[in-house]
Formats: sequence, C-alpha cells, structure tokens
Amino acid sequence: MSVIPSFQDLEYDTRDLAEAHGTDITVYSGGSDVLELDDINGNPVEIYLGLYENKAVVPAPALTWKVVYEESSNRAAAVVGINNPHLTSAPAKLCSDICSSLSWINIDLSNLGRGYTYCCTVDDLRAAIPHVPDLGNVGLLDN
Repeated sequence: MSVIPSFQDLEYDTRDLAEAHGTDITVYSGGSDVLELDDINGNPVEIYLGLYENKAVVPAPALTWKVVYEESSNRAAAVVGINNPHLTSAPAKLCSDICSSLSWINIDLSNLGRGYTYCCTVDDLRAAIPHVPDLGNVGLLDN
C-alpha cells in the first residue's frame, strides 16, 4: 500500500533525465503523516504495516515525497504522492503544483487510480514538511 505507482514512473523519468544530462542525480525520499482509511462503517482508521507485542508499528505514510537533485547544476524539484488508493477527487496540496513546468516528468497526473501526484519547489515542500532536506539556494530542475 505504501508504494505509489506514479513514483515507479518517476524512477524511470529520473533515470532518463540523468542519462540525458550525463550527470548523477541524487534522490531523497520520505513520508509524512499516518494514512487513514475508512473502516466498513465509514470511520477513519490509522493504517500501520505491522504489530509488535500487540502494538501498532511502522505507520503507512499518508503521503510520500521525493526530491530530485542535480548537484552539477544545483537544481532540484520535489514530487509528492498521496498514498490513498480510494481517492475520488484531488486532495488539498501542500504547495503550488509546478509539474507543468517540469518537462522531464511524464507521470499521468490525471489518473487518481495510479496515485495522486503533484510537484513543488524544494523550498515550498520543506516549508510544509520540515524534514525535507535543506539544499540551500537551488534552481528549479525543469528540463
């Protein structure tokens, strides 16, 4: 449940970008919040991936993020995926969506069944999620 299918596509897009630029790309990734899904009565339940001594452990993240960083050009972009396979409409975003500015992203952003995905500047995402890496003053990795 914690693998966003669109992020599999992002992996290929990132590799293609590195090959096209002839450079190394560093990818930072993480999660945020605990995924809640409705039980059969429509009550939200936090989702955990396991139990240890009858205690819930390893929370499923409500969202996952990746920061794609090209050190040679000091440019980066962040991609956020919502980890809920039951979405019927787009949820609120943590930052302004800039996916249309990233020519190397080929994810089908309109397909909620593949995971709702959007893009941000690293600074905008870091303002919403403080544990996103601080890369300093970076440009946008737009092509």
